[in-house]
Amino acid sequence: MHVHDPEPHWQRAWDGAWRVVTFDLPETRCLERKRLWQALRAHRLGFLQRSVWVWPHDVTDLLREIIKVEGVPECFCGFKAVGLFLCTDAEIVRSAWSWEEILQRQQEYLRQLPALEATCRTAHEPAQLGALARREQQAFTEATSWDPLLPQVLWPAGYSGRTVQQRHQRWRTLLCARLSAMARAKQVTFTE
Repeated sequence: MHVHDPEPHWQRAWDGAWRVVTFDLPETRCLERKRLWQALRAHRLGFLQRSVWVWPHDVTDLLREIIKVEGVPECFCGFKAVGLFLCTDAEIVRSAWSWEEILQRQQEYLRQLPALEATCRTAHEPAQLGALARREQQAFTEATSWDPLLPQVLWPAGYSGRTVQQRHQRWRTLLCARLSAMARAKQVTFTE
């Protein structure tokens, strides 16, 4: 699931309740289990433990979509958890998503961007800009693909999602400016 603008996800109000999804697929059906896990992960749900997944918002329509594609596993159940005990919301967030991997991907994007921007500023051909745009888009997709885009109230310490998004927007502005400058330069050349 590719998201072009994560801001609405981050600003979405959270009602303080976790939606918990459980199911039972025996080990003998490991291929079906793997496909279901991949579908839940692709929709950014958090993997709490083996067959227990969490999400901070309603998942009814999303689960219907997954069931339509993957089928209904045994004992498939979703419920709303409004009170936690023995753990906190922050602990749920830390354990349900791979934050180390997410943060590493975000930092890698931020590390690559200055070189891409510098090359963009000195590029002289649209084809060069096209290649740079593809590299940046690939890096941005890599940086955001595992991010669950949780509401801001649930962000873990060190979360860099907003910085990545701002830098991506800044990159797009720079790229458009360079393309415009190249187009103007070509017009001047053709009219002389």
